[in-house]
Amino acid sequence: PGGAVTEHRWEGDSLFFTVEGMGQRVAARLDVTAANVHASFELPAFLAMFSDKICAKLQKEAPKLLE
Repeated sequence: PGGAVTEHRWEGDSLFFTVEGMGQRVAARLDVTAANVHASFELPAFLAMFSDKICAKLQKEAPKLLE
């Protein structure tokens, strides 16, 4: 809630972007191939405490975005 993508750029088949919201900043990278999308996130210390829950939510919801 309240988050926004503040930076983004493509380098080949990789999308680098930053999401900021509620005083937190998350850097992300998506590597896109014909068969897969691999996501990497750099979580700040506060959000890192919730990394297991964030990972589970992404694994559940992200495939829906690719349909």
